Amino acid sequence: MEEQLVNSLTKDPGLMPRTARRSALIRRVSMPCVSISCVSLPHWKCQALASNWLVTLFGFFFIAASVSAQGATQNLGDVQNDATSPEIIRLEILPGNTDRPVVTAMELSPDGRFLAAAGDDHAVRLLELGKLSSEGPAMSFAALRVNSNASHGSKSTGTGLSNELEPVSRHTWQSHSDWVRSVRFSPLGGLIASCGNDGKIVIYDVVAKKAVASTQVPHALHDLCFIDETTLYAVGFDSNVYRWELSQTDPIVDHQADCRDLRSIQYSPELKMLAYGGRDGVLRLYRLLSNKAELYDLSPAHFQRIRSLHFLDDQQTLLSVGEDRRLIQYDIKSKAITSTLDFPGGKLFGLTAMDANRLAVGGADNTIRLLDAKTGQCTAKLIGHDGTVTLLHVQDNVLVSSSFDTTIRIWNVEKAIRECDGQKRYHHPVASQFEDSGALEKPGILVSRPIE
Repeated sequence: MEEQLVNSLTKDPGLMPRTARRSALIRRVSMPCVSISCVSLPHWKCQALASNWLVTLFGFFFIAASVSAQGATQNLGDVQNDATSPEIIRLEILPGNTDRPVVTAMELSPDGRFLAAAGDDHAVRLLELGKLSSEGPAMSFAALRVNSNASHGSKSTGTGLSNELEPVSRHTWQSHSDWVRSVRFSPLGGLIASCGNDGKIVIYDVVAKKAVASTQVPHALHDLCFIDETTLYAVGFDSNVYRWELSQTDPIVDHQADCRDLRSIQYSPELKMLAYGGRDGVLRLYRLLSNKAELYDLSPAHFQRIRSLHFLDDQQTLLSVGEDRRLIQYDIKSKAITSTLDFPGGKLFGLTAMDANRLAVGGADNTIRLLDAKTGQCTAKLIGHDGTVTLLHVQDNVLVSSSFDTTIRIWNVEKAIRECDGQKRYHHPVASQFEDSGALEKPGILVSRPIE
């Protein structure tokens, strides 16, 4: 299928999603209707008035043309994300569609240069963000297939490593026939994997900018994760947990869970630990030893569906958020829940850790809260989305969020903390429209539980 270019960055209110347009006030500038009568004025005065009017008119059109040209430059130029200037990204409307797509999946590359994003138009996009952090090498898909027999959990090195990752143009792949639910980069950033409601898993080569492999399961998939450069796991709307070696044509059922609605899966390479959860609120942890998943623990953590999981950098703590409006901290060594934090604002969907001491959560109140990992205290409330915040990713001090409002927003966290108002709120500078009343409420008290 022919690949489409993506126009992702715009600050033009006219290109705002329909939900934002309804609440935005767009000022229309128009020239006043002027009637000049020259009957009682000398001829030279009439000429002067006409000349002044023409100069004003031409000046107005010149300014309008300049603004239009500047907007076009912003829309078509490279995405520039200076850490001091947060931006807003909107996915391009593909030919044949009329509405801007809702962002259904998103992830930053390991080096922070690229963003993979998918919409409810079934398309997967690759966006080049520029240098959010240091650049790194990438491995081509062909080299990965050659090294696909590497030991479980290892990272391929040597053959296939390029000295420099050439800039990749924004790109669009239309490989799915239904909603894309997850996009993930491989650990070295050379591959992207996507899965969705059509039951397909598709692999894309970042350097070659093309889809290079795909497979199919008989039901919808909701999330996947790489465990190394050549192996991934996937879960969805069935009890099957799939493992796919990219050297093989089809995935295998690695094991089965006692739940038929699994929403989030994460892997810790240091612990060789796979964690996933879904509708029943149970955290499931498996150790991956000798290419086999062995059950480590089942922990009832949430009353409702788990939406996001995240391993802290210390690799001893697993975080989870869910529709029961709770943030759970689980200690892996002791197999115990160490703390619970309730949020009255709404269901929680997005979760990430800025570092070992700071967390970020987002949800149905349209805001992002930055929290102290130990005390649960809210240090800042990021406002700007006017839809549920579904996904959060971080690179250094840059936070990237997506929402049902069809936008992706980039936040400079340090700047946001410095510029919070008296109620610890920070408004995104681009098109901040709506804040749910739940955002005014404080999170519940952090309940710590002693480790037995």
